[in-house]
Amino acid sequence: MTRHDVNQLIHDGHLELQILVHKPVTIVWNRFIHMHTWVTSHVIEQVQGEPGEIGAVIRASFKQAAELGMPLPHYHFCKTIKVVIGSQYLFKTYSEKCGSYGLSIIGFDDARFESLGNDTRLTFNFYGEYSGEYLAKEPSDGDHMLKNLQNLKSLVEQPIDNG
Repeated sequence: MTRHDVNQLIHDGHLELQILVHKPVTIVWNRFIHMHTWVTSHVIEQVQGEPGEIGAVIRASFKQAAELGMPLPHYHFCKTIKVVIGSQYLFKTYSEKCGSYGLSIIGFDDARFESLGNDTRLTFNFYGEYSGEYLAKEPSDGDHMLKNLQNLKSLVEQPIDNG
């Protein structure tokens, strides 16, 4: 996912993940925008606005940060900057003013939804820059986000209990 810049304390990163969900776009979209219901790697808190609305901000607290010895604070923010309902959800990811996890983070997460009849292709791209002393350790390779997307797929594809 990442590569060092000329400055070894800066990583430029890109991650692309894709999943096929066996449900229509509207169902996948409605679950996706409520990230607290499917993201398992972080505790998600809405701090401004409403899910799916431009300008909404969430605080994402990485659950394993303390266990991995990451410096405080153990959270970062995501601000929704573009919404095309059922098609694109774009948010900016950034660290706390003093840094998050011992890093300065700025990035963009771009989720694209493609209708394939009764199925949905969800493509998730992250483009970002990390800098800071903590980069001496290996940065994330995207496993957490892949597991989160697989959880989204599993939740959306569950049969509805009308009982």
